[in-house]
Amino acid sequence: MVSHRSGSTTGNFLRGVVIPYALGYSPHLSHLPFSATGIDESLGTHTLASFLKRLVPGVLVAMVTRSDLKAELPQERHLQHVASNDLLPSIARGSMFYKPDFAAFKAAYAAATTTAEHQELVVSSVRRTGSIMEHAALCRLWSMTVDVDQRQDQRCRVLDFKDKLVDVGFGDDIPLLGLRYKKLFEHPLVHSKADPLTDREWKMIRPKIVQFMEGRRTLRLNWEKRMTYTVRLGNLDGALSVYSMNLSSSVPMPQAVDLSVFPEIRTITVLPLEITNIRPGTFAPELPTLVSRWRSDVEAQLEALASFHSKDTHNRRSSRLGPSFTELAQAVFRCTQCGHVQTWPSVLDHPCLRSVDKSWKKLVERYPLVDGDLPRMEGSIYESALLVHYRGLHPWSAGLLNFCGPAICNVIEACGKNPLYATATQMDALDLRLACVSCSRRGRMLVVMGWRAAVLHSIEDHGNSPPSEIVWQRVNVEIAAKVKTVESSSSSLACHDSNLRISCWTCFHCDYGKTAGEDATKAEVKKHLCKQHDIHLSGKDDLHQRLDMFPYAIAYPPVLLVSHRLRLQPPTLWEQEKMLRMKDTMSFCTLSNDYT
Repeated sequence: MVSHRSGSTTGNFLRGVVIPYALGYSPHLSHLPFSATGIDESLGTHTLASFLKRLVPGVLVAMVTRSDLKAELPQERHLQHVASNDLLPSIARGSMFYKPDFAAFKAAYAAATTTAEHQELVVSSVRRTGSIMEHAALCRLWSMTVDVDQRQDQRCRVLDFKDKLVDVGFGDDIPLLGLRYKKLFEHPLVHSKADPLTDREWKMIRPKIVQFMEGRRTLRLNWEKRMTYTVRLGNLDGALSVYSMNLSSSVPMPQAVDLSVFPEIRTITVLPLEITNIRPGTFAPELPTLVSRWRSDVEAQLEALASFHSKDTHNRRSSRLGPSFTELAQAVFRCTQCGHVQTWPSVLDHPCLRSVDKSWKKLVERYPLVDGDLPRMEGSIYESALLVHYRGLHPWSAGLLNFCGPAICNVIEACGKNPLYATATQMDALDLRLACVSCSRRGRMLVVMGWRAAVLHSIEDHGNSPPSEIVWQRVNVEIAAKVKTVESSSSSLACHDSNLRISCWTCFHCDYGKTAGEDATKAEVKKHLCKQHDIHLSGKDDLHQRLDMFPYAIAYPPVLLVSHRLRLQPPTLWEQEKMLRMKDTMSFCTLSNDYT
C-alpha cells in the first residue's frame, strides 16, 4: 500500500487505518488513502466503490445507465418482491447502474433455462449486491474520516504559515486573507500537502510566500488609500454645499467633480494617510478662487467653440472689447447627443456634458473579510477614487456642443443689433416681434414670435438650411401688439407650460438627477433624500430644479396669425400641413384686416 508519492509520512498516516477492499484491490489505487475525496487528482479519475471501478469523468456518463432492469426482464413470480437496485450495485440513490454489469446480468438471466436457475441467479445477485453496497458505505465513511483528518492537518499547516508571516511583518495583512485565511490556503505551496510546516521547508519556500504577501500588501495599501480619498472627497462635497448656500441661486456653480481636476484639490486629497484632520474646512479656503477659475475655464471652452466659426469673434475676444462671450445673444449651443438647445448658464446643468464611465460599478468598495479578494485598480489611485465616489461622473466638458451663432445672426440683425456685441439682456429690452418669412404666406398667414423663440425656430425648424435662406422681418406695432396679447392669454400660457417647461429636479447633496438619462421628478428626489440622506422634511436647499430643461430661457412659443381670407378660401395643401404640424407648438389668432 505504500506509494512512491507518499513520502516519509506514509507509516504515520496509515498507522491504525484499515484500507477498504474497494480502494486497495488495485496497485493503481494505492495512493488514494492520501486523497480525502477518493479522486486521483493527477489522472482526474473517479473511484466508485459501488462498481469496484475507477472511471475517467468523461467516460463516467457513457458507462452508466438509468434503465430499469426489471422492466427489461420477464415478469415472473420470483422477481415480484425484488427491486432493480437489489439485483445490481447502483449509485445516485439506486437510479444508475454500471452498463457492463447491467448487460451481463441480462445475458445470464436469458441463458438460464429453468425457473430454479432463474431463482438461484436472483438470490446470488441480491446477496452479492448487498455485500458490495455495505462495503461501499464503509468506503464512504472511511473517505469522510480521512477528509476530516486531512482538513484538520491542513488547517494546522495554514496556522503555521500565519505565525511565520506575522513574525516576518505581515500582521496587518493577515485579517484580509479571508475567512479561515482562504487566500493563503489556496496558495499551491500551502495546500499541496497536509504536513506540519518545518523550519527547513519554510526556509526553502519563504521567498515565494513573501512575494505573494508583498503583492497583497500593495493592493491593501492602495485600497486603503482609495477609501481615505473617497472620504476626503466627501468632505469636498460638504464644503462646496456650504459655500453654495451663501451665494445667490443665479450664480453659476460647479459640481464637486468639476473641481477635482484642479491641483489644489488633488494635493489636499492625496495627503499621507497619517494626516487625519482633513475636514470640509480644509477645502473651504480654496473654493472662491477655484470656482472663479472653473467659471473662466468653462467660458473659455464655450468661446473657443465660437472662434472656430467666426474670425470676428476671435478678434473681439483677443481685443477684449465689449461684454463677455456668455452674455451675448448669439451664445447659443446645441447638444449633439440629445439635440437640446442651451444657453448660459443653463448649459452648465446639462447632464450630457458630464459623461459617465460605467466601469465604476466594477470598483465598488467591498470589504474582503470573507473571500479575501482585494479590489484592483487601473491607473491612478486618485482617479479610481473619483470614479468610485462620483459614480463614474466626469467633469463638465463642452465637447458635445455645437455653436449655433451663425444660424441666429439673422435674428439679431433683424432686431437692428450687431451679433458681435448684442447681449441677451439688450435683446429682451427691445421686446420686438419677428416674422419668419419662410413659414409665412403673404396675405394669408403669418408666423410671428419673440427673438428667443426665433432662435429656437431657426435651429430646430431651419437647421438644415443655409443661414442666408433664413429671413426674418420685424412686424409692425399692430401685429406685435396682437401677438403679445395672444402670448399672455391663458391658452398660450397653458401651451407654454405643458410643452416647454419640463420639470426635472436634482439632489443638492449628491449627483442624483444630474447624469444623462436620470431625469428625476420632484417626488423622486424627495424619496431619494429620505432614503439616502435621511432628510424627511426637504426644503429649497435640498433639491434644485434643473435649468437645462427650460429651452432657451423659457421662450414663448410662436404665434400663427391667420387672415380672415382663409375663412372664405380653403387652405392650400402647404397651409394644411403647416397648421397641422404646428398646432401643438403654436398659438393661433385671426386678424380682422389683411396684412402684407
